[in-house]
Amino acid sequence: MKKTIKARILLILFVLFGCNIEAQIITTVVGTGNQSYTGDSLPGLSTAVAVPEGGMSIDQAGNLYFCDYGNNRVRKLNFATGLVTNIAGTGSSGFSGDGGQAKLAKLNGPVAVAVDKVGNVYIADYSNYRIRKVSPSGIITTIAGTGAYAYNGDGIQATSAALFEPTGIAVDTAGHVYFSHLGDMRVRRVDKSTGIISTVVGTGTTGYNGDNILAVNAQLNFPYGIAFDKNNNLYVSDKFNYRIRKVSAATGNIITIVGNGVYGNNGDGGLATSASIEDVWDVDVDSLGNIYLADRSDNKIRKVTNGTINTVAGNGTAAYGGDGGLATSANLSNCSGVVANRCGAFYICDRFNNRIRKVSSYNFSATSVNAKCYAVCNGTVGINANGGMAPYTYTWTGGLGSGTSYANVCAGNYVVTSTDGKGCKEQLNIIISQPTQFLITNITQTNVTCNNNGAAIAPVSGGAGSPNVYTWSGSTSTTAIGTGLAPGIHTVSVTDANGCIATKTVSILFTPTLALTVNVTNASCGSLGSATATSNGAAQVGYAWSTSATGSVVSNINPGIYNVTATDNNGCMVTSQFSIALNTPTFASVPICYVTVDSVSKYNVITWDKAIFATADSFFIYRETGTNIYKLIESRPYAALSQFVDTVKTLYFPNTGNPNVGTYRYKLKTRNSCGEKSEFSPYHNTLFIVNTNGSFSWPQLYSIEGGANPVISYVLERDNQSNGNWQAIGSVAATQQFIIDPNYSNFQNTASWRVRTQWGINCIPTVRSSSNGSFSSSNVVSNNAVGIKENNLNNSVVLFPNPSTGIFEIKNNLLSPGKLFYEIKTVTGEIIATGLIDEKKSISFDMTDKPAGVYLMSLEIGNERVTKKLIVTK
Repeated sequence: MKKTIKARILLILFVLFGCNIEAQIITTVVGTGNQSYTGDSLPGLSTAVAVPEGGMSIDQAGNLYFCDYGNNRVRKLNFATGLVTNIAGTGSSGFSGDGGQAKLAKLNGPVAVAVDKVGNVYIADYSNYRIRKVSPSGIITTIAGTGAYAYNGDGIQATSAALFEPTGIAVDTAGHVYFSHLGDMRVRRVDKSTGIISTVVGTGTTGYNGDNILAVNAQLNFPYGIAFDKNNNLYVSDKFNYRIRKVSAATGNIITIVGNGVYGNNGDGGLATSASIEDVWDVDVDSLGNIYLADRSDNKIRKVTNGTINTVAGNGTAAYGGDGGLATSANLSNCSGVVANRCGAFYICDRFNNRIRKVSSYNFSATSVNAKCYAVCNGTVGINANGGMAPYTYTWTGGLGSGTSYANVCAGNYVVTSTDGKGCKEQLNIIISQPTQFLITNITQTNVTCNNNGAAIAPVSGGAGSPNVYTWSGSTSTTAIGTGLAPGIHTVSVTDANGCIATKTVSILFTPTLALTVNVTNASCGSLGSATATSNGAAQVGYAWSTSATGSVVSNINPGIYNVTATDNNGCMVTSQFSIALNTPTFASVPICYVTVDSVSKYNVITWDKAIFATADSFFIYRETGTNIYKLIESRPYAALSQFVDTVKTLYFPNTGNPNVGTYRYKLKTRNSCGEKSEFSPYHNTLFIVNTNGSFSWPQLYSIEGGANPVISYVLERDNQSNGNWQAIGSVAATQQFIIDPNYSNFQNTASWRVRTQWGINCIPTVRSSSNGSFSSSNVVSNNAVGIKENNLNNSVVLFPNPSTGIFEIKNNLLSPGKLFYEIKTVTGEIIATGLIDEKKSISFDMTDKPAGVYLMSLEIGNERVTKKLIVTK
């Protein structure tokens, strides 16, 4: 056993198990064949090495250690995972790193490695002239050598000793470290406990002076590899003496056990001591005592069993070949190292093939089928073991379990360990690969310009390759070019030679070359709409309207939604939807000029200027009956006077407009001939005065909605004899709300007072022929008895019969000159009839065609106005 010292109890178990399995089949376990470096923690077959050199070692877990000479590293093949990791060395040659992590330390041509039973790794650092140690925690130190190329004696601390080119290295069961001192023709020992260095074989003189003498007196000729058997007997490759020498642990004597001292390659099947060997760089001994020789120049591995020598690997021709076949038929190239495991298999350092190879009769093989599609688990794998002792058990990494075959396997690296009935293990590293991801790359598209003439090109990458079969939504194409695509979202699916599918969508837009514009004229009161279609100048464009019209113009269409389609001479069509709306006129209501009172303070008089609203059909007057609640109290046709006298009767609403008891707000609306009403006009808020012993006040200012204070001033007027002769006696600013009459006591029994509001609005109502300023008056207050005339109009016009089945007569009994204006309408304001009645005349009118109900008749002459009810019965 070389370099790995197994526990004594394990040695006994190995003998009991009898793991003497004849090597037959050769395989590669590390290396790609390229002399390079591909990184750390890769599967063995993916790991490149550079001229792997010399002695190897196996630890108690079955992990293999070897020197990657050209990469200046020591590396480990993990038996459980099949991965190769770096143990020591940065890859650069040199010396550094003692006391630190071994992976960060520099080596200079490592040529041999050994592992003790507790996991310490020892390295023959050839060109640094040192023996170095890596602890289980990964710390590197020098245990022998100063870095000087020399020999300065024994019996000193090994770290003070100069060395000549250490080559082979081994550890005995006690933990003492041995190494071959190539340049000084010795094998030397470093004591585990004391660190003292001593010579155990060789005199320092090159030569051969016989066997059966003490090893320290024997001459050597370039000692290379060394190894121990289970009994601590030391084996030395005495290279240019063409012998393998053995030093007895019991006596210290040296003998030749292989080789006759003649350079050559013969003797297979005979005594090992009669055979010729050539250039043996390494030697190892297995647990059964079989001796393995790495004959570098002869490109063979030879084995001595019970004194008989045979070739067990290599056909003698320097080349690479034979994996999976008999080891004796395989080619090796400059094999420089060999190490055997406890089950009779052995590893070869196949130097110039840049590989580590394994020979075993325990054959463990696998068949696999790679995954067909990227990221799809459809690979398969199967394994078979023979050559060992049944039964076999299996352990997989990657979650596959303990079976012999699996389907639906994902791409990845799998390590499977086979254990036979004797506990011997073999391992396979199986790689299930997969194609690169099958993708549809950037789609290029041609948008639709006419009649679904869109197209797209969908190139692919990755996958298993041709033939690729395409399926397009909206197209019958089976190639990478989809044609005849309509506007919208389309899906393309591509299936490669393995049945892998890639899918992508493309949005085809409609970018017509034929453009259509529709200009519309909306309908309005008394006028239907029209539309005009124009295209972008393409020749021979025809139009088809959803009204069934043709041509570029369609007229007299009602409000609604319509379509028009334009077709050019190439058959390209474009459709546009448009709508005809009914324009609702946005006209403002006529503003109120002012609200004043009649001469006896009985009615509110609302006046407006109708001259600027010639298109109006009628005017509607509203009074506020609750906060911001306005109700219609009258409508006036455009032909009537632009003035309304609010008679403040309960005929209109429960409340009244009595100008003597409060302020009131009025608004107007206009209506056109189509029955459409405007918005409300701004309200006018009236004022009334209160007399308190000559101090006249008004609780609210006269105001107009939505504007600044319109008032210039408030003027107090007095009619001394209450006979209509008003005189101004004082005024206050627009912001004041009271004024005092200093002569009140002189006239308190005969006079009347009122407040006139003066502002700067230029408003000339149609009803007035002239005006020297805009004003309105408050109610009239007086302390004397002012007679209130009876409403002559109400008593002098007779309406009969009332109620009636529809025939009514109106008799005008007024004595005053002038014509009486009348207007009949429904309670909702619809005008039924209007007319004039001469004085002292009567007329009749027929309402038999009207529904039964209540109607209103407005009568007006001069400044008098009255409304009467007409009741039609059936």
